[in-house]
Amino acid sequence: MSSVTTSPRAIEATAVTEHCVATYHADLRRQLPRFDLLIAKLAAQYGLAHFQLQSIAELFVALEAALGEHMEMQEQLLFPRLKRLCKQRQDFVLHEQRVAELLHELSRLELRIETLFEEISEVTDGYQAPEGACRSYQYVIEALRSLECQTREHFEAEARLIPLAADDSPPQW
Repeated sequence: MSSVTTSPRAIEATAVTEHCVATYHADLRRQLPRFDLLIAKLAAQYGLAHFQLQSIAELFVALEAALGEHMEMQEQLLFPRLKRLCKQRQDFVLHEQRVAELLHELSRLELRIETLFEEISEVTDGYQAPEGACRSYQYVIEALRSLECQTREHFEAEARLIPLAADDSPPQW
């Protein structure tokens, strides 16, 4: 009678992916639509007085799309493959190659997201609300700063998955 045991690496990979989805992805899915509405409303109402609001709104739409693509790619493609790879079961080489391709695509997306945050920071003069900005505008600026910090934390947590899948040991059949 043979029993299948799950490796500590597979358990850790599962825990990290579930944490990323439950914590970071869930928060983003809750926050992004709210921010989108508020930023669009501010741009429509105060865009003439605060010209940078239109740029913020455009950059946020691009950021929201990139973050959405990033989360979908992870949840639908990368995380399931990493779990299988960490379990070291059948199709090891196929999964390893596809994981490398997905990681390359995700790094491209992460670079785009970082660039968008840099552009937002530049447009907002380092996440500073202009003099005389209403409380909603001040809230949006602070929320964008917080979103950037959370996203960096999110990327760092996900980066912990890579060493779990990159172990040099051969697959255990």
